[in-house]
Formats: sequence, structure tokens, C-alpha cells
Amino acid sequence: MFGEYRCAAEQVQFAQTLDEKQLSENNRKLAISAAVAAVTRFQWRNPPLAVFEDVQQRLYDKRL
Repeated sequence: MFGEYRCAAEQVQFAQTLDEKQLSENNRKLAISAAVAAVTRFQWRNPPLAVFEDVQQRLYDKRL
């Protein structure tokens, strides 16, 4: 995480339409996908998915 990460876009939009089943069955994957989409806008190439998954699990377990 050394370096300067900036988003060059003046505006960033992220929208996705999901039905209840998609959201309930894939909520964790969808959340990580959205997080990765956000950080890649700031020029973070190849973000460590395992770190995102670990933090997500710790939040879910209320250990964070």
C-alpha cells in the first residue's frame, strides 16, 4: 500500500439491479466485488481478495 492512490474520475457510479434471491444467495461475493470495483478506481491493481474476505469474515463474526 505504498504510493499514492487517486481516482481521476470526477464522478463514480456503481449500480446493480438484483432480485431478492440473488442478493441473499450471493451477498458476500457481491460485497467483495463492489469493494474491489471501488479500490480499482483508485489505481489499486490486483487487490488482495483474501484480505477482503478475511476482514469480511471478521466483521461477520463480530471480531473486528
